[in-house]
Amino acid sequence: MLCLLSAGVFRPSVVRDFPGTGQLLWQGDKAVLYVLQQRKGYRMPYLAWPVALVFSWTYDRVSWPTTIFDLTPDSVARHDFANLSYRDLIGLGDYASSGTERWTGERFEPHHEAVPDSYGYNATTGTLSLSSREYSDVDGWSRRYVSIPESGDRAIEFTLGGRPARLRVSRFSGGAAIDLDRGGNRPVERLWMSSTRLRWLSAAEYDTLMREGRAWGS
Repeated sequence: MLCLLSAGVFRPSVVRDFPGTGQLLWQGDKAVLYVLQQRKGYRMPYLAWPVALVFSWTYDRVSWPTTIFDLTPDSVARHDFANLSYRDLIGLGDYASSGTERWTGERFEPHHEAVPDSYGYNATTGTLSLSSREYSDVDGWSRRYVSIPESGDRAIEFTLGGRPARLRVSRFSGGAAIDLDRGGNRPVERLWMSSTRLRWLSAAEYDTLMREGRAWGS
């Protein structure tokens, strides 16, 4: 009886990351890679897990971990955000999707410059419609949509400092990864990797990891 009571009351904490999407922009000797994931947290009594597995996953909280990489021919700077949600980076200072913020290389900050019509800015609604739009050499900027394949890998070609470079986006059992190949004698560099397996956490670890997330139904 005590075991059944404990199973009905004790609530293990589990998180799972889902494969991300992203954007790559480049101009001259710099590039910006933006990778977004969805992370769901599950916290429910042991006795509820069989029902959740059979019918659906009812998550407790959800967040959008985001990583932004500033790339040059010789360096990589990584910036991690626990819950940034989706933005469109479009070049010209790397504007964000609202048309009112730009990426500075460390953070997003407000700006008051007009976004050119060539980027799909709607002056009436004040929004951009660029979630998967690609372009080449618009005011010197080019953009590619980065999607994680269902399996295997795909390559995204671009230039960095006038030289050919490549992102290799791969999906494998239990995870996904993005590698940077600058060509020449430079070794291929692992930029980003994520596991899609369930992770069992302590209550304190779960609260720390998901504290910036949004509660289910909110």
